Amino acid sequence: FVAGKRSTKANGATRFIPGSHLWDYSLPPPRDHKPAYAEMEPGDAFIMLSASMILPSTSSRASPGMICVPVSSTVRQSAPHAFAHRC
Repeated sequence: FVAGKRSTKANGATRFIPGSHLWDYSLPPPRDHKPAYAEMEPGDAFIMLSASMILPSTSSRASPGMICVPVSSTVRQSAPHAFAHRC
C-alpha cells in the first residue's frame, strides 16, 4: 500500500493483524489478536505478506492510496478480471 495522503487511525488507516500470516486458517482465528494501524505520511509504503489479515476501516472517511499486487503471469490467461479496478 502506498499512502496518497496522511493515513491515521482517525481517518481510516489500514488495520492489520501482526503475525496473522502464521495462523492455521483451517481453524477459527485466535481471540486474543489485536489490530495494528498502518499510519503513514504521503508516499510512505506498507508491505505485507498475502496471507496477512487486514480488517475494514473503522472510519467513513476516504483515505486515498495505491495498492500494488504482484500476480503470476499464469493468472492472466484464466482470470483477466484480476486486473479490473474501480475508482
